[in-house]
Amino acid sequence: MQLFPTDVLRIHEEVGEETRNESALGRLMSVVELLVLVGLATLLWEQSRRELLPATLFIVDGPLAMYGPPAKLRSWALDYFQAMAASTPGNGPFVCGIEKTGTMVDYARQLAHHDVLAPGDLLVCDENVIARVINAGNARAYGKETYWGRKFVYRALDGRVVVPTVLPPAGAPYDTQGGRPEPEDYPTLPAILDVIDRTGSSMYVDGIIPVAAAHGKAAFPIGVGTDVLRLVASRRLGLDHTPKPSGPVASKP
Repeated sequence: MQLFPTDVLRIHEEVGEETRNESALGRLMSVVELLVLVGLATLLWEQSRRELLPATLFIVDGPLAMYGPPAKLRSWALDYFQAMAASTPGNGPFVCGIEKTGTMVDYARQLAHHDVLAPGDLLVCDENVIARVINAGNARAYGKETYWGRKFVYRALDGRVVVPTVLPPAGAPYDTQGGRPEPEDYPTLPAILDVIDRTGSSMYVDGIIPVAAAHGKAAFPIGVGTDVLRLVASRRLGLDHTPKPSGPVASKP
């Protein structure tokens, strides 16, 4: 039996031969995004922790959380970035996730729709708010096994509703005692909210420019994307019988 470093994540356990495997692919994407974030933040921390790192905001498309079998990475990510924060001048590193869908986003939009949240308001998602959103009697331990950041609800100055997840410099954002719900425990939060205010995008509902730009760079047109994925899959499976040139083609004058 051969063991690989990826086996500890157990993503392969969710792969089925006759299913679309969207769940497993989603887990894999989350792991890759976390590793890219760790790599980029570490690069700045090693080479420019006094200049570039305190001036850079890392935005994750989605909450700062890990679900399913790879959820064990949550505690490692929290410990790693908190150790980085302890050795970085100022309040860095600045890391947040932007949640675009889900029950908390739906709840936040309803609050804005009924003018419960005014532009510039920040909602602290404490135990009472979480219990109302997830419809649970005891929500104190919510997120303690999956989240390495704390959720807030913010209505930007232009009216957009954003649900950022923010990393605490110390302690657990969620635990069995209710975690750290207060904004004072998140010194990077004011700068993050300022960026949200200054980077609004109308490309999608409640959007921000960095996430919209990343989507634009990563997305394939449906037709081209389908052809590319089909070609790659065919070659990987040995089903592509297109003859390949045996050598360089000489050009004719």
